[in-house]
Amino acid sequence: MILKPAEIRGLGLTILGLLVAGIPLCGCGSGGVSPTPPLLSSETPAAPASVSQLSAAPTVSDLAGRFAYGTDDGHIWVVDAATGQRTQVTHGRGGTDFDPHWSPDGKRLVFRTERFHAPDPTSTGYNGIFVINADGTGEHPVNPPGGGLFPEWAPDGRIVFSSPRPDQTEGLFAVRPDGTHLQNLQIYAEHVGWNPTATESLLDRNKIGGPQKWNWDIWRADAHFNNLVQLTDAPGDDSFGGWSPDGKQSSSTPSETATVRSG
Repeated sequence: MILKPAEIRGLGLTILGLLVAGIPLCGCGSGGVSPTPPLLSSETPAAPASVSQLSAAPTVSDLAGRFAYGTDDGHIWVVDAATGQRTQVTHGRGGTDFDPHWSPDGKRLVFRTERFHAPDPTSTGYNGIFVINADGTGEHPVNPPGGGLFPEWAPDGRIVFSSPRPDQTEGLFAVRPDGTHLQNLQIYAEHVGWNPTATESLLDRNKIGGPQKWNWDIWRADAHFNNLVQLTDAPGDDSFGGWSPDGKQSSSTPSETATVRSG
């Protein structure tokens, strides 16, 4: 099987993507770029955990909330962490549903699906973006005709995702959960996430040109995507995995499996 560029990067993001309901997120905009800060010796990337280390990890028994995830059957499921009860949320046919994310109020999920076939002339790997209630009702698409990638909920209730623009470059868009009021946010990026206090955001941005066609790095900005600062500059693709609870660090994958200082 040949994976498209976005699908290759999406594998690491999906592994890191089990989400608990109620994580706060934030808003949208555009802005300037600041130079890359130097990498301190204390920030040298650590070696990734081995399979044996992961297998030997202690069993976690004090989790709370609900987890949403995609499975090999092609559907989205929700698990109650306290009871272990599993509930199937999506039941569509004709393509895999994956990459679910909770709405800030914990009542809905946004997810990507292969049931929608985007034109995708650049072979980026655009999918459909659907919203569904946590009980499995009210499923509907919110993506534009070109499809999209990596949807995230903003704290104002909108959904932000990357999608092709009219000139076939990629940028961030926002849309209401009912699929109305689609807005081009006028910023080049793919994949966005806000810190726990909704004051900063992390973005994945690709270097255009050079010896490598694909070289994604992690950038930090404010909550409205202003004051961009590049955080990683290693060969190969870097994608952030999530914020630390205090909002001071972020995990990244795959070429720099380490923590990135956010401030």
